[in-house]
Amino acid sequence: MKVLLDEDVPAKMARFLPRHKIHTLVSMQWGGIKNGELLIPIERERFEAMPEETVRPRPLITNREPIAASYKPGAGFREMLRVVEDAQLERAIRTAAGR
Repeated sequence: MKVLLDEDVPAKMARFLPRHKIHTLVSMQWGGIKNGELLIPIERERFEAMPEETVRPRPLITNREPIAASYKPGAGFREMLRVVEDAQLERAIRTAAGR
């Protein structure tokens, strides 16, 4: 399957789709083209539709859980969420409890 990653999907997601040909808007030189206008080149290049949750599953935690646990949003807050997301994508954790 030929997959096109949107601008807001981290490129490192490609490593989780080893059986697919991965392209990005930048690699196709389509950066900045609006979604409606993208449909024509996407169809011309025969990209398949893939739901976002297939590539990027629902996060195990959002900013709500750390705030509820008395963490204060700050410089390391986003990094903490990114580390949890990376561990989820790498299947190192499968639940919010870390199991």
